[in-house]
Amino acid sequence: MERSLHIKTVLGAVAGAISLYITLFHLADVNRVLRTLQRADVAWILAAGACEVLWFAACVGGWKKTFEPLRSSPPRRQLFLMYCVKLMVNNLVSLARVLGDAVRVYYGVRLGWSAATVIPTIVADIVLGNAGYLAVILLGCVVIWCCTEVSPYLIAANGVGAAAVVGLWALFASERTCREAYESVRDLVEALVRRVGYSVGTVDELVDSTVRLFRSKEARSALVQYTVGWAARVLRLYCVTWAVWPTASPLIPLVMSIAIRGSAVVSVSPGGLGIVEGLTTGVLTVLGADPNRVMAALLLDRLYSFVIPVTLGAVSVPVLERYVCRG
Repeated sequence: MERSLHIKTVLGAVAGAISLYITLFHLADVNRVLRTLQRADVAWILAAGACEVLWFAACVGGWKKTFEPLRSSPPRRQLFLMYCVKLMVNNLVSLARVLGDAVRVYYGVRLGWSAATVIPTIVADIVLGNAGYLAVILLGCVVIWCCTEVSPYLIAANGVGAAAVVGLWALFASERTCREAYESVRDLVEALVRRVGYSVGTVDELVDSTVRLFRSKEARSALVQYTVGWAARVLRLYCVTWAVWPTASPLIPLVMSIAIRGSAVVSVSPGGLGIVEGLTTGVLTVLGADPNRVMAALLLDRLYSFVIPVTLGAVSVPVLERYVCRG
């Protein structure tokens, strides 16, 4: 299994490098992209950094909030470190984004939290996080629609996504459907937790914790925090876009955000490197955007979506290990 994952990651990295080369030297003009980056407005780049700090704070705060219905209150510092490691793993491993969440379970259990506590909060983090993102995109579409024209297909696509997330929330708030969901993945969860010498507990414990969490008022409060976090992350994309393209339409970063997330889902390269840039630039070029400025914005965005998370994650692992040893 590990060997297969390594092979997929290497092949994915090669595919991403090829895609990046084609994008820079054929879809865009690498010399114009570099000149655009040289003229980038540093103030907007720093503003993007502030948005990234807000995103981290809101997401970690939202995750911490989901522990409250389960009568647990882990230190915010440990949650931040685990979030950084999750992002690092998701960026470095191809076709296995779930590994980042598996690592969170791994460290959560080793730090002394029961699996029946940490697993439901990670499920809630995924569901509520996506709900917050879709809320931001739909609100952005509505706001921009008031000022200019927005394709109804764009709104409809996000409406479908919002309905799917609402369905997931209802699934985990129902004892019967929640039990069915956990039963289907129990063997995988057991295998992960068993590797660190713990038991995942009974399905009844997982179901009880998850249903209690999704029915709680804290879940709704966490959703607000995730929404604030995703608003900051979308604003980060606006900042890096305006840093290289001051006259860009407000719709361009919004469409770019959707294209980035959509292409990341189907990407085979680590962190979507190369493939996300190629697909996103291609989509926006078809819509009439300047591919050189789009590519410049995407390269700046990589500073926050790849370089910083990977660096923070690498630093976080030894710190987490020290916490485990103290425990």
